[in-house]
Amino acid sequence: PRLLILLLFSRLIGWHPGNYLELLAVEMVSSHQCTNACLAWIALTVVGASADVHAGRFSPWLAFQTPSRIQNSLIRVADRPHCNRLPAIRMGKEVFPDECCGPTSLRKVPTWGLDLPAWADALLAVVSVGGLLPAGIKVDEALQDGTTRIDSIANEIAPDGVRMYAAKPAGVLEGIPVVVLVHQFFGLRPRDVGLCDELAELGYLGIAPDCYGGATTTYVPRAISLVLPAAIGDKWEPHLQAVDSAVDWALSQPGVDPEKVYVAGFCFGGGVAVRYSQWRPEKVKACGVFYGRPVTQASTDLPPVYAVFGAKDGQFPPAAVDAFESELQRCGVRSEFRRYPDQGHAFVSDRKAIRDGDAKDAWEGWLAFC
Repeated sequence: PRLLILLLFSRLIGWHPGNYLELLAVEMVSSHQCTNACLAWIALTVVGASADVHAGRFSPWLAFQTPSRIQNSLIRVADRPHCNRLPAIRMGKEVFPDECCGPTSLRKVPTWGLDLPAWADALLAVVSVGGLLPAGIKVDEALQDGTTRIDSIANEIAPDGVRMYAAKPAGVLEGIPVVVLVHQFFGLRPRDVGLCDELAELGYLGIAPDCYGGATTTYVPRAISLVLPAAIGDKWEPHLQAVDSAVDWALSQPGVDPEKVYVAGFCFGGGVAVRYSQWRPEKVKACGVFYGRPVTQASTDLPPVYAVFGAKDGQFPPAAVDAFESELQRCGVRSEFRRYPDQGHAFVSDRKAIRDGDAKDAWEGWLAFC
């Protein structure tokens, strides 16, 4: 329960859950001071919140260490914000990868923690799910300050107001192919910018539209709330319209080849990509589904489909992927499926990831399919 409470405050300092789950678990086991750490976490919320609102790209790396029940928590802040490694805390001993993150500074933050009995932990869990989780979503919405985060990412806008990031190839005057990349359930993020820049360097017009109408986050509960209408209610129309606006904007650009428009997406975006391609087959030459929700009923005019899935993906197990492939075959849709036995969900994470391994193979396979 205390670990859950710590996660609920993650949005306030701009962390992604995958970066600190192990750290918090070790904190909980080794020092039994999670309540103290939680209070220290709250005290530091302003540090990360303002950075994420104004830049949309900065995440301070904070680590809690409470070696005994009577000592203050130690918060170590990396001077380099883009490090994606954390200190390893084992029984109160801290090892920090300075070769990765560079110099660090150390400061103390007072804690006013309480050692709570089991029944209090249970009560905290109920309060967390019933109150703090919805409150955390509202806090994230407030911190976003309208469309501040999108403003720091998008550089183009369609006539109907849909914003997007577009990267244009240098020195190419005609016959330009277009790749539209639909974001993950977090919304339009800097990782989409990087992938579009990668496409531009290869001669494509890379476009990443904002399918959430200005919303973007790194806070998982809010991301879930944003995707629920489509995932649960099957309400994909607003997202399909956003992609359609991006495609029309691309087609209006000089030098673009209207016969070479490709749409791909990741996670939530993969589901959008295949549904858009089925809705507007006349505009799309091929679509890419990177671990996105399959269609259960494909149409015979669906453009060719390139699909990437990890065998360890809990959202889309092998049986669901096989059913998707069988449905495409039944409808006579050309497809290429790449299954990766050692991968789970969202392994084609960013521009850096596509430099090697399975992510590189999946990305290069998509470009070859186009």
